[in-house]
Amino acid sequence: DEWGGVCPLGEAIDTNALSLIVGPEGGFALRERERMIQQYGCMPVSLGVRVLRTETAAFYALAQIEAILTRLLRQPHENSTTD
Repeated sequence: DEWGGVCPLGEAIDTNALSLIVGPEGGFALRERERMIQQYGCMPVSLGVRVLRTETAAFYALAQIEAILTRLLRQPHENSTTD
C-alpha cells in the first residue's frame, strides 16, 4: 500500500486465513479502502518502498507470502528438541 502508515506484509500474515487484494496502478480510492477495511476486515499492508505495477505486485506479494509462511511454519520444528 503506497498510502503509508501501514504495517509491512510480514507483520500482517495470519496463518489461519489470508486473502490478497492487489489494487490498480493508481491505487484504491479512499472510499474503496475504507469499505474494504470496514466491511471485510481488510488490513492494508506494504510491500516495501517501491511502487510496483499491478501485475508485478501480485507475483511479488505471493512470493513474499510464500517465504514468510515457510519461515513461520518451520519455526516450531526448529525450536523443538528430541530426546
